[in-house]
Amino acid sequence: NNALAEKWLTIKDVRKSVLEAIEPLRASKELGSSLEARPVIAVSDKALFESVDMADICITSQVEIKDGDGGVTIEKAGGEKCCRCWKVLPEVSPETELCNRCESAVESVKKAA
Repeated sequence: NNALAEKWLTIKDVRKSVLEAIEPLRASKELGSSLEARPVIAVSDKALFESVDMADICITSQVEIKDGDGGVTIEKAGGEKCCRCWKVLPEVSPETELCNRCESAVESVKKAA
């Protein structure tokens, strides 16, 4: 499937750009890990990225895809660090120190036990 291959070549190129933009911030200690990053990615075809989780692909906590002619800027992710997955997310609860996804996973394990 040529269209699918092209899509993933583009996604891999964008991921490479994100990792290259994060590395100097890690080297200068502005970011401790890529999970503290929130890349803002400007792309000409946002629809190409609708079916993929670019935050997971780029190993970041959050990502913003916006219309543009290409380019990546890195911001600090907003929120607190989940003590289970280590992602920095705004929904991390101070009581449980977990994000919504991890709270659900922990509840599922408790119910199964």
